[in-house]
Amino acid sequence: MNRGVLFDLDDTLHDDRSSVNEAAIVVAETIAGLHRCDVNTLFEAFLSELDLFWEKLKVASAAAPKNPRVEMWKSALKCAGIIVPGLAESAAQHFEAIRVSKSRLLPGVIDLLVYLRQRGVRVGILTNGLKITHEAKIKALQVHAYVDNIFLSDEIGSAKPNLAAFAFALRHLGLSPEDTIMVGDRYDTDIVGAQNFGMRVIWFSIRGFGEDGQHLNIPQATGISELRTTLTSMLGLR
Repeated sequence: MNRGVLFDLDDTLHDDRSSVNEAAIVVAETIAGLHRCDVNTLFEAFLSELDLFWEKLKVASAAAPKNPRVEMWKSALKCAGIIVPGLAESAAQHFEAIRVSKSRLLPGVIDLLVYLRQRGVRVGILTNGLKITHEAKIKALQVHAYVDNIFLSDEIGSAKPNLAAFAFALRHLGLSPEDTIMVGDRYDTDIVGAQNFGMRVIWFSIRGFGEDGQHLNIPQATGISELRTTLTSMLGLR
């Protein structure tokens, strides 16, 4: 029997929200200094476009613009009243460079992945990510050597919570749903999607759960140490 763990990537193995916010505010401040727009308007508009993009991706297909970041910045700039040829392209490049430079795995993640694989557990990453937006970031995180495979939604043609995304990942890892645990921060995509596919789950959030998670009868963890303890118990490891 093969046992496995499937991890989400962003805001599960690393603090993506913080790196996104840091990169977006730097770009917004740079543009505002040159074009006299409101920093907060531009910053919030970009984050709104980012959220909208990923929401559309999960309910439709993995199809996306050739460079979605450029499209996001075009829309955000328009909201801020700025239409300057080439500015969205330079903003997207600036944003990606900063975001990648800020990307770091959470403390303890490498030790956890090594711990699991040394005990014969198959480990994969399944992310609603696109090659164009995630390839450099994944390389910067240096996580490839510690997992058996990484699955990007546009490369497999399906995004969580679509059951096809989980099916693809488990098939290529040689795992069955009942012997695999999904670990992720998004209840709607990671947890519900995996449960619907017959997998066990751990809802993991470095920011806590608040009232939203208090009445749900599912395993939860808010730190890597707690996550390791829960995985050890659920997988029957020693």
